[in-house]
Amino acid sequence: MSITSPSIDKVKLLERCLGNSALVEKLRIAFLSSLPSERHLLQDAIEICDLSSVARIAHKLRGTASNMCAIPLSEAAHQVERVARNNEIDLIAERWWDLNQQIEKSIDALSVRDSNPL
Repeated sequence: MSITSPSIDKVKLLERCLGNSALVEKLRIAFLSSLPSERHLLQDAIEICDLSSVARIAHKLRGTASNMCAIPLSEAAHQVERVARNNEIDLIAERWWDLNQQIEKSIDALSVRDSNPL
């Protein structure tokens, strides 16, 4: 795997952490472990049409993903947040599918360890 994947900009993340690969590893583990529960919370909120919770959870995921340099995930979370805040129920399923795909890609990118620092 290359240092920079389409899902996570690992070079930028390492720069953001001032080259501290131990910190990056700690953040990687924490973020990786949080993604399944965030996805589950969002899915539950979507299933009961709790758009306020959908927007809140998506906003949190958006910020965390941005901090982890997972820009495609952050953008997908932003789209879910936007349609939830605008009560665009007809678009939730499509945006949720996109977000789910980005969560999977991020999990895959974060799960692979190589000889290069993350």
